[in-house]
Amino acid sequence: MRKEADDTGPNSELVYWKERMASFNALLDQIKSQPCKTTIGILFAAKSKIIKHWKTLDARITDAANEAKRQRQVLVHTDEVLQTIEEMQSCGDAGLHSRSDQRHSHDQLHFQILQYFGEND
Repeated sequence: MRKEADDTGPNSELVYWKERMASFNALLDQIKSQPCKTTIGILFAAKSKIIKHWKTLDARITDAANEAKRQRQVLVHTDEVLQTIEEMQSCGDAGLHSRSDQRHSHDQLHFQILQYFGEND
């Protein structure tokens, strides 16, 4: 579990998840490279015992990359909602109606994320 300081804000979280997503994307690019695919294909053909471990590791890498992507999306949308709230507060009731579609989109994403984390409990 990741520990963070009490003064950590949304921007540092966004930077963290962007960096994590970039790391996993680089790893996924290497896994998708031709030399890696060839090696895995040879191991499959040879019915190597390491393939079982490889499948587990590949699934964990993919899950972690997807989590980083979802976390980044949540943080970006949260930032957008906070900016929208600030704009609505500055323009009054007129801003409320113009931003309702953005809020609905954010709520849908938030619900999807909660469903994902609820499945792991």
